[in-house]
Amino acid sequence: MLSSLLSKPALIGVLPMGIDTDRFNISGVSATQAPTIGFVGRLDDPRKNIGLLLRAIAQCHKSNVNIAAILVGEGGQQDLRRRIDAYGLGDVVTILNYTQNDDVPKVLSRMDVFVIPSHQEGLCIAGLEAMSCGVPVISTRCGGPEEFVIDNVTGYLVDTAHEPIAEAIMRVVADPHLRETLGANARQLVHDRYSVQHVKKLFWSSFSQTFQHLLGRNSFR
Repeated sequence: MLSSLLSKPALIGVLPMGIDTDRFNISGVSATQAPTIGFVGRLDDPRKNIGLLLRAIAQCHKSNVNIAAILVGEGGQQDLRRRIDAYGLGDVVTILNYTQNDDVPKVLSRMDVFVIPSHQEGLCIAGLEAMSCGVPVISTRCGGPEEFVIDNVTGYLVDTAHEPIAEAIMRVVADPHLRETLGANARQLVHDRYSVQHVKKLFWSSFSQTFQHLLGRNSFR
């Protein structure tokens, strides 16, 4: 037990998830002609609430907003394609398998907006990876994303309904300057709070404070 090595009560904290900001970077890859809405995650996980995202995309389409969408993930694709066709979005939404897209950073860099429509999220690493690629995030208030999606700074937090998601999407895609500003802020926040380098510094700082009495005897690094 680590507690047996302590000379004093430990200070308990939480280390942020480390994101490889060198791999997930702004690549400059051009998006499609239409602004692209994106999602990465388990497509058949009910917590991800993909149906809500489809309804929001359909609302944008009905409002004559020229958009495309990329859904990256596995599971339930046959049912999902039926739902896409039922909304008349067959020419709008593309589904990609993880196995077909090992280089997820390139896919993320093609997106103009990343959407988290979930009922519940512990963190949503994919959202942080998108932000690291300079993509603003629109998320429901579902837990984890509320830590890094800052309203009108790195994206937008919205209610769990398709109308506010659609409104936020249309707001961002209609204003390239807003999209660029949100994306730059998103990238900066991940770099400052979640980069692997930053997490390593936090870890070793906490480690040194906790096991200061042992560092003279052994090398842990």
